Amino acid sequence: MEQNRFTLQNGLKVIHYFLPATKSVIISLMIKTGSFNEQRSEYGMAHFMEHTLGESTVQFSDEGNKQIMLESHGIIENAWTSKNITNYYLKTPIVHFSLACKVLFDRVFSTIFKEESIQKQKAIILEELKMRKDNPVIMAWNNLSQQLFQDSNLSHLTIGTSETVENFTLDTLTHFYERNYSIDKMLLWVGGNIDAETVKKVLQKLSIPLSNKDVNKKIDTPVYRKRKKESISFQEMDIQNYYVLVGFNGFLIQQKNLLESVLAATILGSGRGSILYNTLRVKLSLVSDIGTELECYLQDGILYTLFATNKEKVLKALSAIVDEINKFDTKRLTPDMLKRSKNMIRSYLLKHEESAEQFIEGSSSLNFVQRELLTGKVFNFDEEVEKIKKSTKKDILKSVLNKINQSHAGISIVGKDKISFDSIAEILQRLHK
Repeated sequence: MEQNRFTLQNGLKVIHYFLPATKSVIISLMIKTGSFNEQRSEYGMAHFMEHTLGESTVQFSDEGNKQIMLESHGIIENAWTSKNITNYYLKTPIVHFSLACKVLFDRVFSTIFKEESIQKQKAIILEELKMRKDNPVIMAWNNLSQQLFQDSNLSHLTIGTSETVENFTLDTLTHFYERNYSIDKMLLWVGGNIDAETVKKVLQKLSIPLSNKDVNKKIDTPVYRKRKKESISFQEMDIQNYYVLVGFNGFLIQQKNLLESVLAATILGSGRGSILYNTLRVKLSLVSDIGTELECYLQDGILYTLFATNKEKVLKALSAIVDEINKFDTKRLTPDMLKRSKNMIRSYLLKHEESAEQFIEGSSSLNFVQRELLTGKVFNFDEEVEKIKKSTKKDILKSVLNKINQSHAGISIVGKDKISFDSIAEILQRLHK
């Protein structure tokens, strides 16, 4: 995969991936700021900023008219916010690449903050908060995050709370922008069937403000504090199924054996060929669905398994998961399991050559662009694929066994009636210490 890197005159770093198999181009501006960078009174501000930027700009006074114009050119605009990153991007036909770049930079660098826009977005996000409270999976994840990331800026929802959102003002929004939206915290990624010289010419013509690095020194970076103990939570919700998250913290985006941890998660519970799927659903019929993922940040991360079942089977399912984790060793990992997990991850990575969306969406653990922004390290596609190929059973086990244990564990349950915490605690105590 052909990669090109260069820096614009104002210091903005650019990564270009030439993807000849694609029919369009994606331009993505990632900023190394997210909910972790918020002060306590600012919870939800990074997400709120994502919503507000572009509402009224130098080029477009009306967001609706801008979207009509973009869609008439076949351009799709979107954005998202995570714990560590805010990303603004557009997908465009190659012929409209220059227009897409202008719209992106106009949004990020030329927004005119107005009181009416702030009030409008408050109303939208407050409704979004209500919708999330109706989603048992989101609530289970929120509770698990609070358990595993106690007293940390990782513990709160990216969307914030109704109290913090209602108190956002024009001044607090402007201050957050000035503090976090400096060019030294940004990375521009362009991927598609477009050559590097064309990308350079278009970007160099655009006027982008100079970096304001000194602003970042005025505010203390939030401190991450490790949690003190394992915990269990239950949230009542009038639903038929029970949704259960079993999580283990301690996984960092910058860890050297990250790919081995991804392989471990894949072997444990990703896909229908995984250990947990075959044991809990196929053999024991304990769950309606189950899956394992790895979510990593700069400060910490979670390897988690989510399953859905009825109340009578929750404890049996938890017990079966603990049994499988305790048996997770070199004897349990068969050659077929190893081959399957490597091919699944390799296949996922190879899809990057066919779809530029893979670089801006999907898991940060396998996203080279996000990892480069957060760690400052350049990742070579072929080298990462080769690392996966060479990973051994011992490498994979070493990356997780000191973390999937009692001291790193948390369980979050959402359902209609509370389940005995004592019974759950007894199951947890069977985990490796």
